[in-house]
Amino acid sequence: MDVCYLHPGRETGRRCSNCWRPVCLECMDSLGLGSVCPWCRDARPPKHPVLPRAWWAARSIPGGPLVTLGLLIVNVGVFVGHVAGASDPLLGQNPHFDDVGLSREAVADGESWRVFTSAFTHLDVGHLLTNAVVLLVVGTFLEATISRIQLAALYVVGLIGGALGSLILEPDAVAAGASGAIFG
Repeated sequence: MDVCYLHPGRETGRRCSNCWRPVCLECMDSLGLGSVCPWCRDARPPKHPVLPRAWWAARSIPGGPLVTLGLLIVNVGVFVGHVAGASDPLLGQNPHFDDVGLSREAVADGESWRVFTSAFTHLDVGHLLTNAVVLLVVGTFLEATISRIQLAALYVVGLIGGALGSLILEPDAVAAGASGAIFG
């Protein structure tokens, strides 16, 4: 009969399922599909979390995802300000969409500020909620991996690039929303 490699005087009929060394019941640890000795148990790498690394890093952002939350507050605030002036605010449609949305004619007439205002203007509640959820998820992950200044700069560059892309791809449409800035 074999003896436990940790207790030389103790006989055992068990073996580690990993290294096959004889080990007694006192030393053995059960791990789902088999039992292992203490040496193999300690040599195993720790279980990795199911969620991505950025999720765990986001939990350790000092002060929280401030840039992301700030952008969300601005987007929601602009929409609420626009809808508050509507004749029927319960419909949740933006009555100022054509006044601040991005259109080729308006930019050609010198209203270049529309490149920026269009990124904070949304057509209706569904449009705002979709962009808000994506901004929260993407922004929180990015803010955990890059600095706040880099995230703000990336958002502005994405905003400008999304607006220019919209003007090129859909020259006759009036565009708005944070999608270009988020995915930029």
